Amino acid sequence: MAYAKKFNQPIGEWNTTQLTDALLALAGAERFDQSLAHWDVRRLTDADRLLDGVKISTPNYDATLTSWQAQAVRGNVKLGGGNSNYCVAEAKRNDLIATKSWIITDAGKDCTAYTVTAVDYTGVTDVDENTTLAQYWVG
Repeated sequence: MAYAKKFNQPIGEWNTTQLTDALLALAGAERFDQSLAHWDVRRLTDADRLLDGVKISTPNYDATLTSWQAQAVRGNVKLGGGNSNYCVAEAKRNDLIATKSWIITDAGKDCTAYTVTAVDYTGVTDVDENTTLAQYWVG
């Protein structure tokens, strides 16, 4: 899969119980945007440059970090998160670094993926009486 630029298949359910080396596994897969949260990484010893040149969405990267931190992982693992950003998984990421001595390189914290944009609902909207929407309207 390395350097398969258009690769974006769901691989989260792969059996990774024997996975030890993920060096460059998804490197260069520019369109890849999947969660790896279901991967069993308890035996993982090297994931350096795993996502080299790749930016998975913040929710997918957060899910991956959260799941991996919850596993009984080995220490001193290098994880290359590529151009991916974390947000809600900040504490999990920090725990992997502090308690398991992981070295994680990625694009840093960015929570804009979770930013809610205000929508202006002011104004009048007419709804025809004989629609499904009107049947549920309590007014």
